[in-house]
Amino acid sequence: MLMILERLRTLALCLVLGSLVLVPEVVVGLSVPDSVRIPAAETRASPTAALFSHWSHNQYSCYSCHPSLFPMKKKAFTHVDIARGQYCGACHNGKRAWGIDDDGIECDVCHVDD
Repeated sequence: MLMILERLRTLALCLVLGSLVLVPEVVVGLSVPDSVRIPAAETRASPTAALFSHWSHNQYSCYSCHPSLFPMKKKAFTHVDIARGQYCGACHNGKRAWGIDDDGIECDVCHVDD
């Protein structure tokens, strides 16, 4: 009987600690916009700002990118930054995910009008 109570106490502790880890993600998720317009840094090269979809990247945790790759505010960056492995280029490098210079990738994949 004592062993069962000990296991139940351990399970309860794991559930409480687990919820402390998951709750911030859930709470943050409630206020996350589906899409974020990334300001254009190169107005002559990119007349349309890029549109980032949180929904299409939902297999990742918020903490996969924030704040290590992206600050929690809109920030302009360039294709050169991406090619250097910064911002979107940390994943969209042609290895982990398609790269900006891959065949078949058109500008309007990211640079979408409203």
